[in-house]
Amino acid sequence: LYWSFPVPRLPQTPNISIVIPLQGDERMFEDTVLSVLENRPQGCQVVAVHNGNYNDPFHLDDEVTFATARSSKLVDLIRDAYPSTKAPLVQVLVSGTRAGSGWADELTERFEDSDLGATVGTLADADRNTVSANGWSDVAGRFAEPLSGPTSQLSTRSNHGFFLNGFAIRRRLLGGLLDAVAPAMVDPIAVAYAFGCLINRAGWDMSIASDYPLAIDREARHSDPSDVDRGICLSAIRQLLLADQPMPGLTDLFKSAVFGSSSLGEMFGMLRYRTVLPAMRRSIDAERVPTIDEMATILTLTKQGRLMRRAA
Repeated sequence: LYWSFPVPRLPQTPNISIVIPLQGDERMFEDTVLSVLENRPQGCQVVAVHNGNYNDPFHLDDEVTFATARSSKLVDLIRDAYPSTKAPLVQVLVSGTRAGSGWADELTERFEDSDLGATVGTLADADRNTVSANGWSDVAGRFAEPLSGPTSQLSTRSNHGFFLNGFAIRRRLLGGLLDAVAPAMVDPIAVAYAFGCLINRAGWDMSIASDYPLAIDREARHSDPSDVDRGICLSAIRQLLLADQPMPGLTDLFKSAVFGSSSLGEMFGMLRYRTVLPAMRRSIDAERVPTIDEMATILTLTKQGRLMRRAA
């Protein structure tokens, strides 16, 4: 006599976890969640994170994992959403971003390159008149200069980091970055710059993926005023993490302040970075970020472990 028993279906690990933070405007947040659900990549997890005041009026808890953060600040939302993510890749899309058909078709393929740590897509206003990559590059006289220009040229630009309102990253690398940067650091520009410097220091590559453009409301774009505090903070982070790379000279600083996108306030701040270096040393621990070699060793050991278990 044979008995048949139903075989339990084990939950499958998703390929990508899409994190959508709610920073204030519920309409923009719901528009973003809806656009992702309507155009979700195969094998994805959607994580919506808020500060505890969102009531899920559309009852999406069967399709969306809701996480609660300590505040509505973007850095806190990302930090507190991280434990709920399950996939090896994490994509952050802020409220006001709208995903279109096929927006992430090639995203996971890009991460088949073992040296790639993070990538950013291109962002366009609804009227498509303004196109930019959600990344930044250090230029003479200014750190974390936003990347913009024709879509055909953006993919060829050097990308040194990403802004927090839209990026894709390896989950384990994101965990290392969150461990490395103290929770007290909540300024999104400072944290984004620290993340970029840490990723470069650890040897990872970053890229611009113009093949998955996203629409974004104007009010959802990050604000990045040029002032004294920005100059002091970013220069201290760079000196702490990338001390082997020379700081810009006074001539470059002055040209950028007068003719470029910087300001005299930011220039003077960049000259005063030493005043906050001790605080930065207490706030950032570069050793917490896994390097490419460390990640490769872990992956190799994992594969060997699987082979040994199969042999047993």
